[in-house]
Amino acid sequence: FRPPLGSFYVGFTSNLQAHVSLDKAESQNSLNNMIWCVNEMFHVKHRIMRNHLKENYREKLYL
Repeated sequence: FRPPLGSFYVGFTSNLQAHVSLDKAESQNSLNNMIWCVNEMFHVKHRIMRNHLKENYREKLYL
């Protein structure tokens, strides 16, 4: 028994498409994670700097 080539081709391309879309989702996800990490780092750094400023210049600056 041999399935017609057409159905095999359709199955193959749909599988390929599923893989491609999965890859796209994965890369999008990792990109989002990267952006999130950078954001977190920036916020933490900002917070530390702000607290540092607060402690150093509490009288002078109203932060």
